[in-house]
Amino acid sequence: MVPAASTGGHGTRVLVAGATGYLGRRLVPRLVARGHIVRALVRGGEARARAFPHLSGCEIAEGDVLDPASCAGAALGCDAIAHLVGIIKEQGLATFDAVHVGGTVALVQAARHAGVGRFLYVSALGARRDAPTAYWRTKAVAEETVANSGLSWIILRPSLVLARDGEFYKVLRQLTAFGIVPVLGSGTSKLAPVLADDLADLEAAAFDAGPERASAWNRVHTVCGSEAIPFNELLRRTAKGRGRPALLVHVPLVFARPLVEALARVLPDPPVTPGQLAMLLEDSTCDPAPAARAFGVTLHPIGAVLGRAQESP
Repeated sequence: MVPAASTGGHGTRVLVAGATGYLGRRLVPRLVARGHIVRALVRGGEARARAFPHLSGCEIAEGDVLDPASCAGAALGCDAIAHLVGIIKEQGLATFDAVHVGGTVALVQAARHAGVGRFLYVSALGARRDAPTAYWRTKAVAEETVANSGLSWIILRPSLVLARDGEFYKVLRQLTAFGIVPVLGSGTSKLAPVLADDLADLEAAAFDAGPERASAWNRVHTVCGSEAIPFNELLRRTAKGRGRPALLVHVPLVFARPLVEALARVLPDPPVTPGQLAMLLEDSTCDPAPAARAFGVTLHPIGAVLGRAQESP
């Protein structure tokens, strides 16, 4: 483990699992700005951490949520853990069960062994035991692990998280790559994406001291953006933001499901997996006001991402 040359503050020492991901790239600077000491769990340790400028000045702990021993070592001396790790597609040993369930168990056990007091877990809106996808089902099991840990905990259930460097925007970008936009099913499900920057503001605020934050702990918080938008409209707005036409062509589910399953078998990175299709067919909305009040943040419209300057093809 490599200690920071300067912590920039004397606050809580927070172990961030998922520090190199697109959520971690936003949370880490916010924690540092609030005076917290960040310890980043990084596969490849210091050598790999050098490739991520936002980790400069952080403590680096070499490890992985798939390696319980490394989690145990990384948690020593920490006051809190922010668990951001999640996958949307399975690859090799990184299955939903291994990452979402096994990784959460490893971090919770590490926290308990090290005497870590607080644990924040980023789950997903739709997480439940009887969900139609393994992604949601394993998130639900992970939530139970956190809630039954004996630690002080916060579980955040965000709707789809939107950022130019995120997985959901990647799906939207692939679907709007050409003027004819394939829509699997009716496209009428309503989604309330939350901006990744807003979610990071909320995560960072969770670790603020004071009675106004104390009431947020030991609770599950649903987190949605300020707009509930039908998927069809979301595709149109994505295409418009890229300066492209969008003729939506709907593919009935009786044809779409076999097509998606076939592409998932033959393509290393299919535009939509069967699990993602199942999730896109469900509404993903909630009242954004309670979480915004609980953490003192503002949740912005998604135009902050989709309305930027046109990108190159």
